[in-house]
This record gives sequence, structure tokens and C-alpha cells, in this order.
Amino acid sequence: MQEAVRARPGVGLSQIEPPRQSELELFSQTVENIYDAVLDPEKWNPALSSVLKLVGASQAAIHFGDVANQQASFGHAVGFTPEFMAGIDDYAFVWAAESGMPMWEVGKVYHLPDIVPLEQHFKGRFHREFLSKHDQFDYMGALALKEGTRFAPVTISTYTHEGMIPARGVELMRLVMPHICRAAKISAAMDLKTLTSAALEQSLNALSAGVFLLNAAGQVVHMNGRARQMEKSGRNLRVVSNKLTARDREADEALAAALSSSQAFTIPNRISIALPHADGGLVATILPLGDGDRMRIAKPFAAITAVFVQEPAHVPPVPGEVFAKLYGFTPTEIRVVMSMLGGLNVQDVADILGIGESTVRTHLKSVFVKTGTTRQSELLQFLNRTAPPVT
Repeated sequence: MQEAVRARPGVGLSQIEPPRQSELELFSQTVENIYDAVLDPEKWNPALSSVLKLVGASQAAIHFGDVANQQASFGHAVGFTPEFMAGIDDYAFVWAAESGMPMWEVGKVYHLPDIVPLEQHFKGRFHREFLSKHDQFDYMGALALKEGTRFAPVTISTYTHEGMIPARGVELMRLVMPHICRAAKISAAMDLKTLTSAALEQSLNALSAGVFLLNAAGQVVHMNGRARQMEKSGRNLRVVSNKLTARDREADEALAAALSSSQAFTIPNRISIALPHADGGLVATILPLGDGDRMRIAKPFAAITAVFVQEPAHVPPVPGEVFAKLYGFTPTEIRVVMSMLGGLNVQDVADILGIGESTVRTHLKSVFVKTGTTRQSELLQFLNRTAPPVT
């Protein structure tokens, strides 16, 4: 069964068959619902319901969190029982360790058979103690956002009697996910649950990021306070003949190409462009605003594209992906390492991951070699003091 539902995580969007005629109406409605949720978070529930109909599953959730401020966390869920929602936080770390979620690529959809061997998953503590009690079976998920300390995981799952998520459902989720990423990016940047036209300018001015709003002709129709400061300094960006330009030649060419793509709505889930300067570089992220309710709210500016300009994020919320890149850890090795960082011993790690203690020790030996350490306590001290930013 595992091979029959394998979702080919390395397959790019260009290699996935676009929505078929029978899927097109529901796909379009799903995308519209996702963007309507950008400026009205209460619309995430109908958006998630549309996603479920499209992919052939019954439960979905998106969570917006900030590890630096737990009070900033909120989420939306469809199809889960109250008992499941009440208990999931107690097992969040267990699932993060088993799945290696901290090192997931933003926007990439991960299906359960490609995250961890199914036999291992069903033996693991997460399924044994929690999922099985709530009749949970298959899963796919993704990170819609991971910037600094902010994150937004997306969950899609089925009940036991429903079996595996259809392979076509996984493909359609991969086509939908770039739109969820765009929506999450804009929502996080504005940091608002609701917004009206009257409050838009004031809300944009409250942001620490510079925000440039562009119309269909690529002309700047609005700059928030921070953007005006950036443009006035002229170090990284300038507005010339009402067009946004970069001082660096290569950056300017990349910016022009990205803005051209955004006007045709062919831009990927996000395009980030480095804006170098000797006194400090910035990063510009270009996002099309689309249509629907968010266009109605932005109507006073007649904007179709938003450009967010800010300092680069320096530290990821968790170190897993850093260690994986620095030391060449395998997926299972990073799961073992992340479990160890949580203060677990070999027996606990084996229990969580559904593997034998001897297997855990084998992976630890490999990690010792790659990090130049010789025992667990030394490894933890080493990793805790060597978590540089991802470059």
C-alpha cells in the first residue's frame, strides 16, 4: 500500500498535471476562499473545507504561531473532534521529533509515507498513545510560513475508515499550497485578524517592514512610513518615474522580472530578492494580491502587488534544519537529534520514533562522527552552542 500512495516529494509543480476539467471549478473556488481568508481570518474555515473537498480528506487545520510570544498563536480547524484539539498540544513535540518538521521546506507538501515508514509510524508513541485513540490514520502537512520566530503549519488528515489520502489529492494539495503560502505571508506581515479599507493605511504604517503597493502598470501607488524612509535614504531602493527600482544592477534586473511576473499572477509562492548595500542589505519579498475581498479592501490604492522590504531573518525558530545542513544529517539522524535536544534518553527516543534502541544508538554513532563528539552529553552541549543562522 505504501508504494501505491507514495507522493513523490521531489516532483516539481510543473510536473504535476494541472486541475482537470472536473476539478477546475472546485480548485478555483478553493483558491478564491484561501485569498479571502487573508484579510478576514474567520474565512479560513470555509477555505479549509474547500481544500478537504478537493483533496479527498476530512480534517484540516492551519495554525499561526510565534515561539517568542505564545499569546500571538491562533488557529483554525475543520473536522477534528474537540477531544482531539484539546490533547494535540501535549504531543506536538513528539510529532515534531518523529516527522522532522523543524527542517521542512516552506511550501513543500509532505505525505505520511514519505515522512516516516508507515510501520515505524504506527509503532511510534504519537500514534500509539494519541492518534489511534482518536481514530486518526493518514496525514499530509506543510509549513505555510517560517520566518524568524513565526510559523504556520498546515495539517490534512483522514479517519481510519477513510484510509489513505488519494494520490491525486496529494498532487492537488501541492498545487494549492503556493496559494496558502501567499495568504499566510500577507496575513503574518499585516499581523491582523480583520482589516477594513479605512484602517489599511494606518495598519501598514504600523509595520516594521517597508510596504510598497503597486498597480497593474507597475507604478507605486502607496508607501507606508517605513517604505518612505527606505526610499528617502536611497541606499537600497529608489522610486524613479513612479517605478520601484533597486540601486544594485543585478538586484534591479531581478526585481523588474519578479514584478513583471506578479502582474501576470505567475509568480511562485514567493520571490525574495537580496538588495545589497555596504551599510546593510535588505530583502524584498514580492506578492500578488489577487482578487476577491482583499482587493475590495485595497481598492482605494488600486494595487495588485505588494512588495515587503525588511532586514533578513537571522535565526530560524528551531535549529533542526541548521544542523542538517551543517553536518549532513540523514532524515532519521535529525529526528534522533531533535528528540535528544528535548532532553530524552535513548529508550525514550526509540519509543517516540517506533524504532529499536540499537537503531537509535547506530544513528547516534554516525552523528558523533559527523560532529566530532564522543558521547551524548558532549553532543548536546555542542549542538546547543553551535546553532548559527541558515544561510
